[in-house]
Parts: sequence; C-alpha cells; structure tokens
Amino acid sequence: MTWELFQEVLHTTTGGKSVGAGGFSIELLKLSGEPAQLVFYTALVSDLKGKVIAKEWKTVLYALLAKKPPNNPDIVAQRREIALMAQEMKLLLQMVRRVSYQRIVGRVLQAQGGWLSGYGCSDTGLIAAGTIQQSARLKQTLYLLYIDLATFFPRIDRKALKISEILHGLPDEVCELALLIYGTADDPDKAVECHYDSAGGLGGGFKNWMGALMGCVLSPDKAKIFLNTII
Repeated sequence: MTWELFQEVLHTTTGGKSVGAGGFSIELLKLSGEPAQLVFYTALVSDLKGKVIAKEWKTVLYALLAKKPPNNPDIVAQRREIALMAQEMKLLLQMVRRVSYQRIVGRVLQAQGGWLSGYGCSDTGLIAAGTIQQSARLKQTLYLLYIDLATFFPRIDRKALKISEILHGLPDEVCELALLIYGTADDPDKAVECHYDSAGGLGGGFKNWMGALMGCVLSPDKAKIFLNTII
C-alpha cells in the first residue's frame, strides 16, 4: 500500500459520487493538495496496520431511485437500489483491489463464460440447451447446477468466501480486511449496519452479515473467485 499506489488510485477515482454516512468527499481530498493528502495517507495506513475501522465504514446507506416509465416509483420493487458507502473506505479497497484481486480474476476458469470478455449469458445458455438436447437423445441422466446471479451476491456465506479466496492464493491479511469491515454471521453484533434513506429520513438500522455487498468495489471480484471454486 505505497504512496505511489495511493496517488494513482486517488487521481483515477471517478468524481461526482454521493458520499457515505461520514460525509467524507474524495473530490475534496483531490483538491486539498499533496501535503494534506500525505497526512491522510499516513493516517489511513496507520489505522490499517492497527486494524482500526471507523464507525462510518461499517454503515451502509441504501437509496431507492426512481426508474424511467413504465416503472412505477410508488412500487419499491420497481425502483433502483444503490448503496452509499464511505468514500475513503472505497479508496482503500480500490488500492487493495489493484494489488491483489485484479491479479487473480484474469486467471479464472473459462467455463465462466458470463464473466469473460466477448461472452454473454446467451452463450452459456446455448451451450446448456445443446447439452440438454444431446442428453435427451442419448437417454442419459443429466444434472445441472443453476445459480441465479440476481440473488447470488447477497447469499454468499462470507466464511465460505474467505476459504475460496485463500485457496486462490490471496494473503490472509487481504481476506481478513473485508471481514473486519463487514463482519460475519459468527459475530452479528459486529456486522455492517444498513439504513434505507427516504423522503422521511433514515430508516432504522439492520445488521447484514451475509453476502458480497452491493456497492463494495471488491464484490464483483469476490463473486468471480467464489464461483470459480464451484464451476
């Protein structure tokens, strides 16, 4: 987690994003100048080494945005849900992603057609359809393992996810970082707390100790690695 990596990630981070519970803005950090950025970087690395996590890092705000017609904004299921997390935490996780997760996800099995450049779900569907047809013609028993990716992320067991990451060669410190922030089912009291934001204000908090969280910059890579241990 070098100063050079911090600078690279900071200045390639997209602006115009909503802040998380703590109100910290990456755009202001960019404008603050190198001396202030160095102070922030030093504090960030010090907290990371001491495994100190800010309370705001363990708080996720969910906003329900209205979709274009014909979606009805009065129906919750027809709104788009976005998660707002602490921007300084996302900066740190992007640094972690650069030096660890991105080195692994390019080496997953090619059977994961839906996550390979140039392939889509239809390619995998056509292969499955052809396999089913051949099995029926040959009168052979066929078992299909189907994973609904629409509900896949929220249902991942974080302990099982950690095991899959270790099997893929991620360092223990990297695996532990996400668990330190988001928590696990083994210790629900330390799990991340979520709130829904609405016109009436923030809703009551509820704990979330399952899944790869929407809004986390590591979640897509974590899901790829996890699925790679199944296929």
